[in-house]
Amino acid sequence: MASNGNDLPQDALTSGDILDGGAPVAMSGFAADFSGWSFEEFGGSDIGKGRVENSTGNAILYEGNSFLVTFEHTFEVPTEASELSFSYTDLHLDPDDPDSINDAFEVALIDSDGSSLVHTTEPDRDGFYNVTEDLPAAMGSSASEDSGTVTVDLGDVFAGTTATLVFRLVNNDSDTGSHVTITGVSIPGEDEPPVVDCSLANDTAPSDVAPDSPYRSDLLTNDPMITGTVTDDVGIAFLEAQIDSAVPIDITISLVGSSFQYDPGVLSPGPHSITIRATDTYGHLVTDTVDFTTNTLPLAHAGSDITIPEGTSAALDGSGSSDFDAPIHAFLWTFEDASTAEGPTASRFYGQQGEHSVTLTITDTAGSEATDVVEVTVEDLGPTAAFAWMPEPQAEGALVSFTNESTSSPDGIVSWSWDFDGLGTSTDQNPSFTFADNGAHTVTLTVTDEDGSTDTASHLVTVTDLAPTAAFTWAPEPQAEGSERKTKTYRHKPHRMRYNARCFRGILTSPFRYYNQAA
Repeated sequence: MASNGNDLPQDALTSGDILDGGAPVAMSGFAADFSGWSFEEFGGSDIGKGRVENSTGNAILYEGNSFLVTFEHTFEVPTEASELSFSYTDLHLDPDDPDSINDAFEVALIDSDGSSLVHTTEPDRDGFYNVTEDLPAAMGSSASEDSGTVTVDLGDVFAGTTATLVFRLVNNDSDTGSHVTITGVSIPGEDEPPVVDCSLANDTAPSDVAPDSPYRSDLLTNDPMITGTVTDDVGIAFLEAQIDSAVPIDITISLVGSSFQYDPGVLSPGPHSITIRATDTYGHLVTDTVDFTTNTLPLAHAGSDITIPEGTSAALDGSGSSDFDAPIHAFLWTFEDASTAEGPTASRFYGQQGEHSVTLTITDTAGSEATDVVEVTVEDLGPTAAFAWMPEPQAEGALVSFTNESTSSPDGIVSWSWDFDGLGTSTDQNPSFTFADNGAHTVTLTVTDEDGSTDTASHLVTVTDLAPTAAFTWAPEPQAEGSERKTKTYRHKPHRMRYNARCFRGILTSPFRYYNQAA
């Protein structure tokens, strides 16, 4: 955090501050209050002088308008201490004043008399490491550098020696923009930094996958709970948790023995990091970070509502469903009878008309579920009435045979109702009927299927007239002339008619007619 003038931030040290009297330390980061370290500046004005700030466990030195800023830690060299290391980054030596002596970043390890304990960059200097503006890094013969980490050999330093590690930012010109970030210091010895290890408590996954499924270790989760352990040879002073780049919060109360749990609450979907910061009673700060992704819920889409005729299958399609983080793990279709089908598409047969709901449930790789419902309307498919008859045409008074040719699917036909032009009815499937009189007679068939649907068909059945057949007899035969009586009979089906005539010598003298319906 930057600051101007006398308004220094709360996590910045000002000149002369010494914390914890220079207690022994071996650390890979800095405590929030720089416990065990001291800062001093020289030659700066009240406004804009040099300072040191803590940024998530890193120490940032700013030169300001000071001639010199120092950041120091005094410790006792432990037994069997072989080397000391520090790491730095973001070194910026301000080039705005090219006419003056260049700025420099320098590191020294000195004893209580101010003499160097290790080989220096130059005989008349106490620093073992130096970076001067526009020049490469210079190191004493006992120092080496690898990717921003500088290590100095302590093999010639006696155990028990009081040593002071000094970081200096030297301002040799009028510019004020030089700064450097020290990310950590490591001093092996009797007092070791804490060891902290943390991970997701529950890397959520679908319930049907095996314990060793990759979904259980892909760091995609619905539960951002962090669990872990922290140990130290002396004791833990406090434990902190930091969500992304937010201000760390104290979670020391969550520490039970060497174990802890931290629930960050609801996090927005997407990538996050949670850093656990453990500080021991000597001020050693160690961090461990878990990077993970909070799951984005999937979106289920069961497709548009469907209308089909009964006796057919509904084609179900959930391929329009989506998931932001990964391919959808599972599709499950649930029907009203609790039966199910799996897969992005499915088919369901419906034998009867009605309204039906089908629920699609999708599951993503983090175990989240989403549902959608598609409505299936099954329309009734009624029967089709049809019939034939023979013979066609048929003479009056003769039997006509009718054959049902109706169809129905999927429901079967359960009843047949025949109407023979108002002259008679039948419920037989294939009836016969006799029309007494000639003419065009309307025959109607109404069929009903299993669910009560009906259909009607009507046809004209032609019945022809049956003309009379003339015939006669006489008696006696032979007969003498002068007989007065002969008989003539006419026959007509289905009726019989008889005509009698009295003749004399071929002349009709007294006609007489009668009907015999039963003959």
